[in-house]
Amino acid sequence: MRSSTTSSDLASAGPARERAPLVRFGLRLLWLAPLVFVLLTGVNALALRFDIAALPELANFHQQQRKLAAAADGGFDTLFLGDSSLGRMMDTPTWERITGERSLQLALTGGEGFAGDLGMLQRALLVHRPKRVVLVHTSDMPTRGISWNGYLLTRPAGAARVAMPPDRLLEALADLLINGQLLRAIVRGLPYSLTGRDWPFLDDSHVRGRERLLGAGPAIAQAEALAPSAIKAEGRLFLEKIAALCAAEGIDCRFAFGPVWEGICANSADYLAAARAFVEGAGLPVVAGTPLCVPAQDLDDTIDHVVQGRMVFYTKALHDRLEGQATTRN
Repeated sequence: MRSSTTSSDLASAGPARERAPLVRFGLRLLWLAPLVFVLLTGVNALALRFDIAALPELANFHQQQRKLAAAADGGFDTLFLGDSSLGRMMDTPTWERITGERSLQLALTGGEGFAGDLGMLQRALLVHRPKRVVLVHTSDMPTRGISWNGYLLTRPAGAARVAMPPDRLLEALADLLINGQLLRAIVRGLPYSLTGRDWPFLDDSHVRGRERLLGAGPAIAQAEALAPSAIKAEGRLFLEKIAALCAAEGIDCRFAFGPVWEGICANSADYLAAARAFVEGAGLPVVAGTPLCVPAQDLDDTIDHVVQGRMVFYTKALHDRLEGQATTRN
């Protein structure tokens, strides 16, 4: 007997046929996901194996590696870690003249965050153990959360690992690959890995410092008061790791908020008090009298970059805060 197909049968079969390609597509995505993850992990592992870091300031990172290698013989008493607010403020010769001790400044950028500090501290300890470590960061760093990219890209081979949530690992690796950052870093960083020299076109202005180019006017105009509610509790993780490492190594480690436009000091007092409590809650004492409140005329291109001609003054100011002294403005 020949079967017949009714119109209702066709109507019910239609949606099923329409869904079938979507189901097949979804299954293919599930099948491809592990392969994509393995690819991302492999590419990242290759980059880490050759010490190729996809940092926004690649030349700066390589310069800090060279400085660390050069300091291996003589060592250093004080190690400075932090972001560009440190790099654009610290005048190392002035610090050494004041203290009579050797120092090393290994500032990265705000993009690497506290995670980058841990990686650089681990790298430094492979070379020498300082007596003192001073972390210097811009005032809003507690609002930025965890930079897992900074962790992946600065952690030296063999260092103790920090447990990373799988979703954050995949997100960080995907971000590096999708944005092309990791591939660019491999292309740009390979000469350094093989020869210790960068491509000549890499910009190292962050390392050298520079005279005022833009002025901080546009940045000041956009600056907003900071609120305690903006602080991200998860960001404390790497501060706690740093505090634990310092305790294990018997190192005096402190935290200082770096230079910032004086308007932030005035309109964000509640936030700054909460930020200090946030850092101290992680086990790092905060240097009293920080942040260093800076008038507009002493700023360069952002609200936390000191113009080159005032680096000596603010280096002295940080020293005085560490020693519990007041600084006379000149």
